[in-house]
Amino acid sequence: MTGGIAGRHTRESGLNSSRKLARQGKPHHPPPLSEQEKTSLEKRMNAVLEALQVPLRVVWLPSEESREHSRIIIEEGLIVLHDGSEDEAWRSLFHEILEYRFRSLISPYRELVNKLIEAIEKITYEEKERVLDQVMNDFMMWKSWIERKEES
Repeated sequence: MTGGIAGRHTRESGLNSSRKLARQGKPHHPPPLSEQEKTSLEKRMNAVLEALQVPLRVVWLPSEESREHSRIIIEEGLIVLHDGSEDEAWRSLFHEILEYRFRSLISPYRELVNKLIEAIEKITYEEKERVLDQVMNDFMMWKSWIERKEES
């Protein structure tokens, strides 16, 4: 399938955005956590997922450059968090847990829209091919008419 819909928790406003970063004045850059603190946070977050019986695991990759707060990668069983601060990371984790829980409610609509996109792509392709055949036929008739006219 070429088209489709997917959800992400992004830093920009728009259809895919649920929560914008509130950055007024100078951006807040918390001091970087040590690898041990980062690992500890991931362990606590993964413990929450386990307690809630969410079959995913958290990877925290803080990045101020990322356009996403967070993202669920179902195929890999991951929730990837990009927020720089621990508080924002917890908020994004909560958002992704809700996103995961609502997936079963949203998926029939997502599947329906994706099927509609596929159907429109198929109809468009078939119509384009029909028109191309018609134009080619018109061209061949025109060419034949010109050749006959030149012979006479």
